[in-house]
Amino acid sequence: MNYLSHILLSGENPMILVGNFMGDSVKGNGFENYPSDLKKGLLLHRQIDSFMDSHPLVMTGKKRLHRTQHKFAGVVIDVFYDYFLAKNWKKFSDKNMAAFIDTSYQTLEAHVHLMPEISQFIFGKMSSSNWLIQYQEVKGIDRALAGLSRRTKYPNNMAEASDHLIEFEQEFNEEFLAFFPEMVDHCNKFLKS
Repeated sequence: MNYLSHILLSGENPMILVGNFMGDSVKGNGFENYPSDLKKGLLLHRQIDSFMDSHPLVMTGKKRLHRTQHKFAGVVIDVFYDYFLAKNWKKFSDKNMAAFIDTSYQTLEAHVHLMPEISQFIFGKMSSSNWLIQYQEVKGIDRALAGLSRRTKYPNNMAEASDHLIEFEQEFNEEFLAFFPEMVDHCNKFLKS
């Protein structure tokens, strides 16, 4: 799951949202240094990644991408799933997507001082270019993947991955629609624990 999914799955607690957003920037036991709700958000991020990485439907999508994306198939499918969340938004949220995104940006901006530098940098880029709203279009996904491709030090084909999104959109969408309710349930259970 990419940023839009992680933010939606954070629930209503602003500190959990902030922790979840910066989850990729806090490695190992570094989460121990944060207040409890922020720590819970960091751990939620790991729960989401772990659940997704091991789910059979996600594995099916990764196999479809493996021929051209190799070890980056998981990264690509994370971004694809934000596209399908945006396309199917009304199935998973009763909030207006643009308003939800604006409120999320405001929450992250209010707590940016708590984030590691890399998360602050990513947030600045994301909010100034409004990445999240662009995820509802293939060209927005194309831009996201091209950016990831440039930032990765290893050779990759991520910049061309949106061709597969177009070619196999129906298959990916069906897998997403079957998978995401399970992810929502998994996250809700974690947040209540």
